[in-house]
Amino acid sequence: MFRLLDQRGLFLPSWTKQQNAKDPGGIWKNRSLSGDSLRLELSSKKAAVSVGENPIWTSPKEVLVQDLLYEDIDRDGAKEIILLCWRRGSFGEHRPFWVSANDNRWGQHIFIYDYAPENTVYPNPVHAIWMSSAIPMDITAISYDPSRQALYVRETDERITGWAWLSWGLEMVSEESSVSFLCAGDLLVHEPIYAYGLSYTETFDFLFQQEDGLPQRIRSADVAVLGQETPLVDDPLLYGGYPDFGTPWTVGEAAANAGFDIASCATNHALDRGMKGIDITLKTYRDNDVLPLGIQGTDEQARWIPYQLLTRQGIRFALFSLTYGTNGRPMPASSPYAVHLLPDPEDGEALEKLRTALKTAREEADCVIVFAHWGTEYENQPDELQQFYSDLFLQAGVDVVVGSHPHVIQPMETLTAENGHVMLIYYSLGNLISGNQDPAQNSGALGCFNIKKAGDEILITDSELVKIDSIFRVEIPTD
Repeated sequence: MFRLLDQRGLFLPSWTKQQNAKDPGGIWKNRSLSGDSLRLELSSKKAAVSVGENPIWTSPKEVLVQDLLYEDIDRDGAKEIILLCWRRGSFGEHRPFWVSANDNRWGQHIFIYDYAPENTVYPNPVHAIWMSSAIPMDITAISYDPSRQALYVRETDERITGWAWLSWGLEMVSEESSVSFLCAGDLLVHEPIYAYGLSYTETFDFLFQQEDGLPQRIRSADVAVLGQETPLVDDPLLYGGYPDFGTPWTVGEAAANAGFDIASCATNHALDRGMKGIDITLKTYRDNDVLPLGIQGTDEQARWIPYQLLTRQGIRFALFSLTYGTNGRPMPASSPYAVHLLPDPEDGEALEKLRTALKTAREEADCVIVFAHWGTEYENQPDELQQFYSDLFLQAGVDVVVGSHPHVIQPMETLTAENGHVMLIYYSLGNLISGNQDPAQNSGALGCFNIKKAGDEILITDSELVKIDSIFRVEIPTD
């Protein structure tokens, strides 16, 4: 009997009682707003309006209020009271002529009230101007963007749509912007890799043509990112493998041909070929319309440029690339910002400098992403320093962290700050390409996620960790 009544909508849906990391209190909000001499309170699923200490209106007793906003939604110069609420009955104030009676189902509605104390037509200065029928979607949250003059609603499946007041009532005007990311691990070019490429092929395009669907994944992402572990050079005398890497510049050209949009270049090997490697890496990627991060060339050392900005689908991203160190190689005296470093945890001044840069990026962009070269090699769990920096990034409002350097896959998780901010983190994606033939010490993954924006809200959705075969294998011709 209970199940039958539930199917008929006689109870609130079970999802209204569920909690998640972003809204640990569930969907029911408590708010206190003020303006225009009014005080608006939402508590225990009831809304109330007061002028000074005098209560003048409360929401109808048969209505359960989920959320409350106070915004000028009809663009008449005065704010309206907007309720996202629940009530029995599918229809609002007026039913279609063919419906003889309202039903008894619980449904979500949006009620909009005007506050007009000078209006003598209504007995109460708070009066309804729009009472929607039941909404054909399940809404978990609402927000308002004054710049777009639109109400944004987030559904249980994280879909976001925008609604604006058009003549009378709300009509859909836009859906959310969405950008898909594919992040790959380190491009670690050992000597057998570049030796084969130089001897038997005209390009290094073969590196990104695996049969595991990688080429299609790269092309289908709105933004594809790789970790450029080794510096690119154009002088054969500077080619080299471990421990002092120098990679033919045409490897970077092949990465661009494969469809990568960004190269994260702050790594412990970035200075293996000095400023020559830095400059050629920058030139190669910039000439091929790939955005290099985390390094600065000899012509741009006047100041620290901590992040780069990228805009896709109207969403503005601030992108950092930072490494734990440079294998003991000192930063060139004339190029103190050649490689962007994670600060020493004991260096309070450097930590504050990074926090300030992250705060500035947070104000300038919609979404902040950090590519961090960190951790302990061949360890499949994050170490203490990774945990330290992760907390720093979380408190600074970073949205996504993508890690590299350990050469093995480490976990993916979502962290939530005390203020409710959510951060997605991939501690290590391992390697994209490597000449190391030991599978136990060499593995790779792709970090895939979507960034959605509606109004001023950013959501991270569809995050996954996709394992790939990162080991370089090739049949060397014998004739």
